Amino acid sequence: MDDGHEKRLVEAIDRQVAAHDTPKAIFLRRRRTLTTEKVVLPPYHWLQQTILSAILRFRIRQTRLIEKRLSEELAAELDALLDETDEEAGDRRMA
Repeated sequence: MDDGHEKRLVEAIDRQVAAHDTPKAIFLRRRRTLTTEKVVLPPYHWLQQTILSAILRFRIRQTRLIEKRLSEELAAELDALLDETDEEAGDRRMA
C-alpha cells in the first residue's frame, strides 16, 4: 500500500468516524473497499489502530469545541449532572 492509498484510507476512516459509524462497520467497509480496489490489505493491527486513532482525534476535537463554547454556568450544571448517581437521577431501569 503506497502513501496515496494510506492517506485516502485515513481520510475515509475520519469521515466514517464523523458520521458516528461503529468501529466494526468502519473496519468492514474499509476492508471491502481495499479488496475491491485490489489494494494490498494492511495488517489487521494497523487498521485497528488507525480506526481507534481517528475516533480519539474526533473526540478530542469535540471536547475542545465544547470547552471553548460552553459557559461556566452550564459547565457547572453538567458537572453536577454527571456526578449524580442513578438513584438520585430517578433511573428506574434496574427496578
